[in-house]
Amino acid sequence: MDYYNSDIIDDPDYFDGFNKRFGAPIIDRSGILNDELKILTPLLPEARPGNKFKDIVDIKAKAILERAKKQNKDIKVSYSGGIDSTLVMSALSKIKDDYPSVKITVVMSKESIKEYPKFFGKHINKKFPVDMANSKNLAEVLAKKNNKDFFIVTGELGDQLFGSALMFRDAFKDKLDKDWEEVFTPKFVQFWSDLVEENPQQDFSAANVFWWLNFVLKYQWVQLRMFSMLDGKVPLQNFIHFFGGPRFQNWAMNTDMKVKFPNLKDEKTYKMPAKKYIYDFTGDKVYLKNKTKKGSLKENLDEPIRKNIDRITEDLELIKK
Repeated sequence: MDYYNSDIIDDPDYFDGFNKRFGAPIIDRSGILNDELKILTPLLPEARPGNKFKDIVDIKAKAILERAKKQNKDIKVSYSGGIDSTLVMSALSKIKDDYPSVKITVVMSKESIKEYPKFFGKHINKKFPVDMANSKNLAEVLAKKNNKDFFIVTGELGDQLFGSALMFRDAFKDKLDKDWEEVFTPKFVQFWSDLVEENPQQDFSAANVFWWLNFVLKYQWVQLRMFSMLDGKVPLQNFIHFFGGPRFQNWAMNTDMKVKFPNLKDEKTYKMPAKKYIYDFTGDKVYLKNKTKKGSLKENLDEPIRKNIDRITEDLELIKK
């Protein structure tokens, strides 16, 4: 059984044709609607109280550096300048000096600098080696061999913890507090109702349903897309998506939307726990109060990436079209 199969994903009847509405391939990892594709990371059986968000971040950063040290590998951070990758750099920066044998290189673009120039100037420039890239050569720069083997650390799966980019489309952004059955079409509600009812928080606002569907349906594609973008030149095992893992998954399932997105009418409050973590590191009040989500380079490449993939087998071999 494949982790990804274009014949299944591209079938017009796949998920009753709703696949295209999500902006990227969807794979149901709950087991409710999917019986054709293998799941990389199944949903946790239930949501249980766990660590605070900031503690989970610190635990993950230390675990990444410990793993790199133990396996004698360096790290390349795929940095977009957005909230998720800025948190990654903040967390690694706090403890990097404790791991002098692990070289951390930041792979970024001019757009990454423009999105948060103050962070680049104070916390990246002259403090980390930087490899500049753009949409045309990003895969080449990330996969380039060094003297040592390396992990690629990304800010991927952050969106799946907090919500969905779809929430900010004009058709939805003023309706996030309404019951999902009022916001979506009757056909959409009917098809997805069994999955929506499994939401561990039993919050059926449009905002929380957007989060739940993103968390369940798009998670696996996000786990695979950078591996696919690099044509399998870097083994999937060498990718570390910072926001992956059971602690973050449990936090997402056990945390109300009012914590993740305190004011649904104010986009500046989205991903507030992540923004607070960054603020604790930088002291930048302007960023805390005003930063909003922007589409990343990787998101903009979703469609061209998937057009080149035929299968990702159960042995994690990428087969191109």
